[in-house]
Amino acid sequence: MRHTKQETIQALQCLVSEGLLDIQTVRAALPDTDPALYRCAEAWEMIRHHSGPAARQCHFAYGPCGTGKTHWARCLLTRCKHRGWEVAEMRAREFLRLASQYGRQDARVRFVERTADLVLIDDVDKADYRSRDYVEALLELVDVRTGRGLIFTSNLNARELLAMLVQARDGNTTHTAAFQDRLATWQVWQFAGASLR
Repeated sequence: MRHTKQETIQALQCLVSEGLLDIQTVRAALPDTDPALYRCAEAWEMIRHHSGPAARQCHFAYGPCGTGKTHWARCLLTRCKHRGWEVAEMRAREFLRLASQYGRQDARVRFVERTADLVLIDDVDKADYRSRDYVEALLELVDVRTGRGLIFTSNLNARELLAMLVQARDGNTTHTAAFQDRLATWQVWQFAGASLR
């Protein structure tokens, strides 16, 4: 059975995240391997050491579509789940819709905000922030989850995301300044290069 390039790279990345391989070993054994394997190698190796207080950090993974951000985040969630953690994953668009319409009356919103040990909010840049309620819900999520395990994935870097939020709030920087302060304490991972899809 033949595997696609993307499947092979993802399998090797998972082996690195599980501690079964390290990036240097892969580079030495497979010197002609596509450089896509080594994208954000530190992020993959971080998963192996990700436990205890380090797992409560907030992470911001950004880069073009298809560069492995969501795959990396899901590997991190899976590793934590195997350790008995409660984890949650939602697309930003869906979470913000629920949070702005129902608030904490919705069980999924309560779980994401209060109960889960680690939360992935995928495609944070793709939500429709023309609704001020969405901006408020995002900022509240950041306030509630900071220091409690939160991962954002985005095609935009932090500066571009903040500019989009300020524009959505008609130039009001009050809340987005607080968001910027929070992001300054997060672990940032850049996934660069061409799409693997």
